[in-house]
Amino acid sequence: MKVYKMSDYEWWASNLSPEETLELYLREMGADPEDTYTIEDIKECDLDKEGMYIPYENTDEISELERLGISEQIVKDGRKEGFGTTKKINCEWFIKVPFIKALEFHNYSANDKPFCIAAMET
Repeated sequence: MKVYKMSDYEWWASNLSPEETLELYLREMGADPEDTYTIEDIKECDLDKEGMYIPYENTDEISELERLGISEQIVKDGRKEGFGTTKKINCEWFIKVPFIKALEFHNYSANDKPFCIAAMET
């Protein structure tokens, strides 16, 4: 399992090579392969040291996060946001987890099709 940073705004979980993941990404996005995306633009992420925010809404999700070893910390102004940090964005709560835990949380397996695991709106 790998997570690739495809652009400044999207991260994809994939078991494919970077080249195959880029090809699928371009096809899914409807982008022209001759566009600015090249294999040099893709970055493989460190699953243990890099992460993302995932939404959580109910006690089942909180219990699942605790099972994965993620504990909650509320964001304080000016404090670095580490794993376990929670914050409210547009009336929804999110918690920051390493990519490896996000893959477990989404039950991603070796047989799954690559998918966008994280995205930011511009």
